[in-house]
Amino acid sequence: MKTASIRTYLLMLVLAMSVPLVAVIGFGIYSDMQHTIASTKSSLRALANSMVSNTSSKIRSARRIAESVAERPLVRQLDRRNCDGILKDLQSMEPGYANIGYSNVEGLVICSAAPLPEGKPVNLGKAPWFQNFMKEKRFTVGQPIIGPITGKWVAVLSTPIRDEHQQMIGVVNLPLDLNSLDPNIPDQLLPAQSRYGFFDADGIMIWRNLDPEGVIGTRPNADAARRIVEVRDGEFESLAIDGVTRYFSVVPMPETGWIAFVGVPAAEVYATAKRRATISSAIALAVIAVLIFFATIIARRIATPIAAMEKSARAVHNGNLEVRAGVAGPREVAAVAVEFNAMIEAQQLGNAQLRVAAAAFESHQGIVVTDTNDVILRINRMFTEITGYGAGEAIGRRMNILKSDRHDADFYAEMWNKILNDGVWEGEIWNRLKNGEVRPHWLIISAVKDDGNVTHYVGTYTDISERKQMEEQVRQLAFYDTLTNLPNRRLINDRLSQIMATSKRTGCYGAVLFLDLDNFKPLNDAHGHEVGDLLLIEAADRLRNCVREMDTVGRFGGDEFVVILAELNASQDASTTQARIVADKICSSLSAPYQLSLRDAGKADTIEHRCTASIGVALFIDHHASQDDVLRWADAAMYQAKDAGRNSIRFHGMT
Repeated sequence: MKTASIRTYLLMLVLAMSVPLVAVIGFGIYSDMQHTIASTKSSLRALANSMVSNTSSKIRSARRIAESVAERPLVRQLDRRNCDGILKDLQSMEPGYANIGYSNVEGLVICSAAPLPEGKPVNLGKAPWFQNFMKEKRFTVGQPIIGPITGKWVAVLSTPIRDEHQQMIGVVNLPLDLNSLDPNIPDQLLPAQSRYGFFDADGIMIWRNLDPEGVIGTRPNADAARRIVEVRDGEFESLAIDGVTRYFSVVPMPETGWIAFVGVPAAEVYATAKRRATISSAIALAVIAVLIFFATIIARRIATPIAAMEKSARAVHNGNLEVRAGVAGPREVAAVAVEFNAMIEAQQLGNAQLRVAAAAFESHQGIVVTDTNDVILRINRMFTEITGYGAGEAIGRRMNILKSDRHDADFYAEMWNKILNDGVWEGEIWNRLKNGEVRPHWLIISAVKDDGNVTHYVGTYTDISERKQMEEQVRQLAFYDTLTNLPNRRLINDRLSQIMATSKRTGCYGAVLFLDLDNFKPLNDAHGHEVGDLLLIEAADRLRNCVREMDTVGRFGGDEFVVILAELNASQDASTTQARIVADKICSSLSAPYQLSLRDAGKADTIEHRCTASIGVALFIDHHASQDDVLRWADAAMYQAKDAGRNSIRFHGMT
């Protein structure tokens, strides 16, 4: 009996399985699911559009009211003693308005429909929504907050009050009660556990029909919340914060940048279709069982060569790429064996490239792949964005194109020792970009191995410039005076500690000059703190110009400054002379006239002011006194200078 070809047997099997399974069951399930999704999408999108329409109408109406209030003459006066009575009328007419009032540009509430807490003034100047409005200077809708006056969850609608010259002089604030955003969707239109509401563009939840988790006013840590903000306009399925997977429809609201969403449990959406799919699958399984029975009979005719090939395939599956299939059996089986062997050989050749590709492009960070000689083989798009080097410029060159000279040889030796021993290194590194700029990156280098031997290195780059800038800003706030940008009391103490340690090591004297500006208070009383601040800033600049770079000038508080002189002389007399020269220079510089500009009723004016300083000086050496003692000595000497008639210099321990 002539043996049939494997093609004949495979054709019989494919026809027997594909016709009933693919054509009938698969198409039926697919069509049912598509119909279910389309129906759900249409109904949810209609609800979301309705929410957008209703809420947009409320916000447009509130905006018109706020803008009309801003045009009223009484409002433009910004007089708390003469508040416009329309505020209370508007609030009583519209329950959705938690309050309505207006403030000046500093945020101080002038008038409010709702009574102020305990009758005390309320200042909104530091509220993020108010600061954002002052930046935009146009109608804005703030993020949800608990109102400082009403105590309700509100989103504040703000619009400018302008004078006859169109200069902004105040702000009309209309806190919209978030509960008024409820579209009142009938319960019968949505299944149980449905959720609908609004997010703003930053992922803050504005309002939701049910909030058992208490996430209104926050960024919910859930995939569904993130997807709503990312998608903005469309449909998707995602896991919500309460652990329920829902099918969502989201629609943007152009007036506010908000996003309306409606989500129903996915289980409810697919329940009917899944039941029908289960029945269809059961039928399919029965059909497959019959097909398997016939396939078994057919397989016996070609069992021997197929079994041999299966054995080879299992060996390959277990990682043995050296095995080869025997070329035997029907011509089709033999041909498959030949192609199988060719495929394994090709797989051996391509494995290295596959490993490289998988490692390089599974990340959204900057990725570079090199060989063992540090020659660049491949980069991804983010590497180009971070460093400026495109593929044509980087591939074939060594990684030292990024070397910034910020790190010494010991740094690189330690890094490569870690890679060779552990197979990975990560840490902060400063790289020079293509444009010459040097920036900090967080770098992870991983060794790619094959049979225990390193074949490639993969580097992952993350730009941490913003994080470093934030750290520097925090340091600036912690150690520097915000007005003069001089070291503050904390940094002064640290610098004094360092200079005293240096004095002990070198045997040279140091000095602390404690100075107080004379007649500063009358200037403040006469012209206000703004002019006083200008004087302090100018005095700080003059002090900087009177000392060396190694010395320290700091502001102790108020009109008191401290100057620390380092590495004077080993002789006390010589050091005293040096300190007196600097003190005289400071007195001379500070006594020069000050030209201070100020504005009064919108007009610029310049005040000439003369100011002197009383200076107390204390020398120190070799930790003979504590840090607190030295500062106390200088302070006491300064008060001696004041008692002597001001505009004078006194040394501690000298008459």
